[in-house]
Amino acid sequence: MKLLGSLMGALFGLLFAGAGIFIALETAVPTFQSWQTMQHWHSTSATLLSLRGKDNDTLASYRYVIDGRTYENDRVYVATTRDNIGSYHKKKYQELYQLKQTRQPVTIWYDPANPADSVIDRNMRWGLFVLMTSFCSFFILIGLAVVYGAITYKPDNNKDKKISLTDLRKAWNEKCEDPGYEQSFLEFVNEQKYEAEETTAARENAWLDKKEWRNNRIRSEARSTMWGAWFFAIIWNAVSFPILFFLDDELKKGNYVALIGLLFPIVGIYLIKIAWNRTREWRRYGVIEFVMDPFPGSIGGHVGGTLHLINVDAHDAKYKIDLECVYTYMSGSGDSRSRKENIKWFESGYTRVVPTLDGIDLRFRFDVPNDLPEADIDQTDDYYFWRLKVSADIPGIDLEREYNIPVYQTVTESSDIHHNISAQVEELKKEKAEDIETALAQGELLNTALVRSLRFNDEGNEVSFYFPMFRNKVLTVFALIFGGGFGFATIMMNQSFADGGIMSIVMLVFSIPFALVGLIGTIAAIYLPFNNLSILIAERKIKAVRRLLFIPIKRSVASIEEIKDMSVEPTGSTGQGSAKIKHFKIIVHTKDNHKFTVAEDVDGKELAEQFKDYIYDRLNMSF
Repeated sequence: MKLLGSLMGALFGLLFAGAGIFIALETAVPTFQSWQTMQHWHSTSATLLSLRGKDNDTLASYRYVIDGRTYENDRVYVATTRDNIGSYHKKKYQELYQLKQTRQPVTIWYDPANPADSVIDRNMRWGLFVLMTSFCSFFILIGLAVVYGAITYKPDNNKDKKISLTDLRKAWNEKCEDPGYEQSFLEFVNEQKYEAEETTAARENAWLDKKEWRNNRIRSEARSTMWGAWFFAIIWNAVSFPILFFLDDELKKGNYVALIGLLFPIVGIYLIKIAWNRTREWRRYGVIEFVMDPFPGSIGGHVGGTLHLINVDAHDAKYKIDLECVYTYMSGSGDSRSRKENIKWFESGYTRVVPTLDGIDLRFRFDVPNDLPEADIDQTDDYYFWRLKVSADIPGIDLEREYNIPVYQTVTESSDIHHNISAQVEELKKEKAEDIETALAQGELLNTALVRSLRFNDEGNEVSFYFPMFRNKVLTVFALIFGGGFGFATIMMNQSFADGGIMSIVMLVFSIPFALVGLIGTIAAIYLPFNNLSILIAERKIKAVRRLLFIPIKRSVASIEEIKDMSVEPTGSTGQGSAKIKHFKIIVHTKDNHKFTVAEDVDGKELAEQFKDYIYDRLNMSF
């Protein structure tokens, strides 16, 4: 099955790349070859016989005489396909129309070796050519990337597989089919457990098989991240900046929708800024090794050590440390296959800063729970890894580094590190929970994190909550980028090949995924900023009204006698790692199996649970 999957992935990639090559052979390649050949053609005068013009084409026929022989032709320009890019066709039609009305000859260019081949305009439209080339290159690169991923994919057959009790019972029953087998099921289970322990023991010091983990001095991924940022920025800009070649002409035509295309170059500039900042950070701080204590990091013990920064004297800066246990996996298939992450556990705090003769040391340790997975040695396909991040706002250039570190079930503690970040985290959690509990008990909801998404009014007998419009600003921006960008790409694909031929069919098929993403992004860009939710608790009832702008789209009401329960459910998250914030909503469940939302965009499950209890109290209910 793995081989079949790889073959199917490679075939899909080849088809995708082949489509890009086919489009290039039909558009960019013949256009360039024609232009190059025409630079050696001769000029002469011709008489216009007919003229027609469209937004995507200029049609003209003309007659000319070479060496006493008369020829007729209808080729007007270099490109071999119709297009709606810029105002070229409008200007060319007006130019030829004036010549035809005044009965003036038109200058043409013909092939001296074959005078029947001729053209009116032999100039290359470089904006159109760059757009065609970039478009084809995008499909070819994506296809080749899919082929490479399918060919180089190596399934990890060495990962430990958890065996369920059902599997053990099945294996034992199979052995019992042998009349000479006399072990009881309990003895069989103990035997399997002993073999698993032997396998685990054989893996002792397995992390030393990884080159980067052969000693306790771990280097960051700053350099590879820097080059990766530059590679991505260059590819993105190479594909997106050709939009600027024809944007001016589109605006002159009154096509202001084309301004959406500016989103792609703007993102490209931002990517260059990120790459430049990575470069400055690397040049400023150089190599920063993480000296682990203990080595490796210990599940059920400590993960900690020292980071030595040379020529840094920012003793007053706060150095933040994040430790994350990450499960990363491949999602999707074909060209939509991408790597995703799921943070299984993380903690974050601030290090102890110790001055040294040539800089500073950052010292810290974490207390790690004993039920977390170990780091995988062969980090391909789906795997677990442990990531350490250090960051600081330092005048001039901020510090930002990441480390992929070994963490295993050794149950060992640091020998020389006493600065306990986990203790800091627990103390802060306790203080925050107490502050929230106090604020809610006093009815001061706006003194909690609810203030980000909630407007609150307490009039004694009535309590109203209002979750206003424009509370999802970050998600709205992303929706606008995806909806506008992919919608613009869909329009340009189909406008560029609108002649009804095979190319228009090919473009229509390939534009469908872009259109779907654009549609979803557009719907989200409308709904996210303009939806709002009003909640009223009064007269032993809770009422909810969902509106889009000022138009009610859903009303719900339930009395305390009708309410069966309330639940807290996740709705998504923003940020990554230690900066990740999970969002929750509170749902009322009625006895007739209806449900409706009474709170949303609540940051953190603990706050959501406390807010749910507050709603119970205001309804004079208890569960």
